[in-house]
Amino acid sequence: MNAERLAGLLARRMGEAGRAEEGVVSVAELHRTLLPYHICRSALGYATKAEYDLELLELLAGERYLVPTESDLRSAVRDERASPEPGLGFLKNFAAAQLRIQVADDLNVAAVPAPGPETSRHEVSAAPDEAPGPDAGASLETPGRCWRCDLELPDREGLRYCVLCGSDQLRPRCRQCDEQLEPEWRYCAACGSQRSAAAD
Repeated sequence: MNAERLAGLLARRMGEAGRAEEGVVSVAELHRTLLPYHICRSALGYATKAEYDLELLELLAGERYLVPTESDLRSAVRDERASPEPGLGFLKNFAAAQLRIQVADDLNVAAVPAPGPETSRHEVSAAPDEAPGPDAGASLETPGRCWRCDLELPDREGLRYCVLCGSDQLRPRCRQCDEQLEPEWRYCAACGSQRSAAAD
């Protein structure tokens, strides 16, 4: 595994968002917005999600490009890398934890391919970091129309529920690959993972 290509993609993604290549990001922003699986798969050609998981763990553990600022997160990354089947599920416990990005002088960002067209599904936000709320794994579809009953929703800041059918406008995402899930789906259309009850 080689974390350098993920670090290069991170630097590219930060640049595309008009943000400084060095700075601080939250774990949730890194995992769900800057380097989600579908973006990395498109740009770096991962054959499996396990390959992505291992490389992101290496990036988090290496401290050459990305440095966890909390000792608990460092320990959790180290423990997860040593486990028989390492994965990224534990990151949900550290969604608000901060990571310091530091670009090494020898990092060749130009050598990292740009993500494919599916990048547009989850554009990188140029807004400053904010600590994610309890629904960091979902996406807010408002303002606009209710995803369930198609009612035009009032343009009101913080609106979360449809005023007609009461549906939560925070749409669930697959915990494995971050694909947005439709209400009736039992399995993720992108990676085939079974939808967890927690996603509802």
